[in-house]
Amino acid sequence: MELLPVQINPDLTTRGPYVPFQKNYSIFRETLEFRENLQKQETNASICLGIVSAFGTLVIILVIVVTSLVFLRIYKRRQKQEILVKNVVSMRKNDDKESNKEINNNAKTTETTTDVPIVAGV
Repeated sequence: MELLPVQINPDLTTRGPYVPFQKNYSIFRETLEFRENLQKQETNASICLGIVSAFGTLVIILVIVVTSLVFLRIYKRRQKQEILVKNVVSMRKNDDKESNKEINNNAKTTETTTDVPIVAGV
């Protein structure tokens, strides 16, 4: 590393280190400030991105939960309808059996009543 010679500072009358690259130093300082600002912006952007992704995840979870609840409700409704249909079918079968029994009983009673001989002219 090269040492800078100590010279009289043109701005001051006292002796001190003379920095011939004053403009370069100000550019360096501006670059540092720019980098610091850029880092702050990146930090803010990453925080915002994290918040947005968290809300996106919540929305996806809510959509999944709502659709599963809707499908569960449809499934339960179909089960209830199937049970009702089975009950109606079994009731109709029972009604058909009872009506068949009544028809058979009526047929038997009509057969027994028609077995009585009818005598003409008596």
